[in-house]
Amino acid sequence: GETRHFKSIKKPLKDKDGNDQILVIATDITDIVDTKEELKYIASDLQKAQERYKATEKIGKVGAWEYNIDTEKFWGSDQTKKFFGFPAEENSFNPEFVYNCMPEKERISQALINLLEKGLNYNVEYEVYPFDGGPTKTVRSIASVEYDENKKPKKVSGFIQDITETIELSKELQSSHDMLAVLTKNVPGAVYQYRLYPDGRSCFPYASNGIKDIYEVNPQDVIEDAQPVFNILHPDDLSMIASSIQNSAETMNDWNAQYRVDLPIKGVRWLEGF
Repeated sequence: GETRHFKSIKKPLKDKDGNDQILVIATDITDIVDTKEELKYIASDLQKAQERYKATEKIGKVGAWEYNIDTEKFWGSDQTKKFFGFPAEENSFNPEFVYNCMPEKERISQALINLLEKGLNYNVEYEVYPFDGGPTKTVRSIASVEYDENKKPKKVSGFIQDITETIELSKELQSSHDMLAVLTKNVPGAVYQYRLYPDGRSCFPYASNGIKDIYEVNPQDVIEDAQPVFNILHPDDLSMIASSIQNSAETMNDWNAQYRVDLPIKGVRWLEGF
């Protein structure tokens, strides 16, 4: 049978002969109990979802934010407040309070205005000077507008990501690339990186400008496909070169070969590669 839940009220009383009796009023509360249990599960699931959301924000260095057009207030998630150095217990912020953390506040403010008034894309990158005096951050933010039933802008919802490390890494890579370009500028021949894929394709992810003199091709011409170089190898040496490259890949030994190329301008030339 089905289990049911009842709530009872007991009241002592006497019958007409003066005997003690108890009046019992029972109410079936099964639906109420089931609803409470269901709400407990829902609350537990919501708590777990919030914890996962916060963990995702922290790992991805991504935060959420909203701008309420009626109240003219900003709201930020925990991670967003951390980016700006705002007090964790605060839930809403005046625009001036937020923009004061942005050295380019006029540009960012105008981007929001353009989104609301012209429907232009909001995808901006800018620096943040945290309110609590923390280190400067570089962030990227995207946002969209939510409209009410009258198609009037109601709220702006967006995401913001801390890209400081990405920017710093990009600068370091560019610095390394510039230094390598300087070092290889006066090196005779060409400095390169050669990549051989399992399916036989190959490319030169990096090649100094010297490759123009050696193979009469531009570095960008071989970034994704090395075929322009193979096209100018001397036909009599092509098989030997392909075999030596494959052997180097299989044995992990250094590659070294002397071979000929037939260049469009300089004609047949002898080269040594390693």
